[in-house]
Amino acid sequence: MEPLFSDLKEIEESKALQISTIFACTELLANTMSTFPIFIYKGSKDKGRAPDRNSNIFTLLHDKPNDWMTPSEFVSAMVINRMLRGNAYALIQRGADDEPVALIPLPAEQVEMTVIGNRETYIYYLDGQVNVYSGDNIIHWKGVGNGYKGLSKIRFMSATANEAVNAQSNATKFFGERSKPTGVLCTDQKLGDSQFKEVLKRFSGMAKGDGSG
Repeated sequence: MEPLFSDLKEIEESKALQISTIFACTELLANTMSTFPIFIYKGSKDKGRAPDRNSNIFTLLHDKPNDWMTPSEFVSAMVINRMLRGNAYALIQRGADDEPVALIPLPAEQVEMTVIGNRETYIYYLDGQVNVYSGDNIIHWKGVGNGYKGLSKIRFMSATANEAVNAQSNATKFFGERSKPTGVLCTDQKLGDSQFKEVLKRFSGMAKGDGSG
């Protein structure tokens, strides 16, 4: 399966999060959604459903998803991947009885989802190693997309995000040099190319910071 809009260049996540609006929105969603209560239900004979507090999944999501994360931290990590990259993945580790014993969030940028023989297959790249998992062993929380994979927000907002990063970088450099306008140059005559270049040469210091107070 070909990646959606593979010709788009994705902005780095670290750069995207340097934009205060993106960081604030991502943090707000992650912190808020990580506080939501989680319930597990099982179907009943009368086609209804009832809470299942004895389920291994309930224990993992409600008490301890793995050895180093709290449920809140797990959900927060999933939300960040989902909101920035359109997909959140978690590996389901199973015990000897094939029951889930841990949920491990996977970095979305290191996971490739494909379909083999009408079955979802996930390829996880880690330190030069390739790990292949069936859909039964992966939790895939996807956003709007083609039904198989969600659209990456930081890929589709790369143009505007890069503009914001560059504008912020230029502003930091400009004001960091204590730059300030010392005047406004006006003329009532139309300047030719050579004249314009000469004016820029003579008055270029007006647009540059010299570090003076």
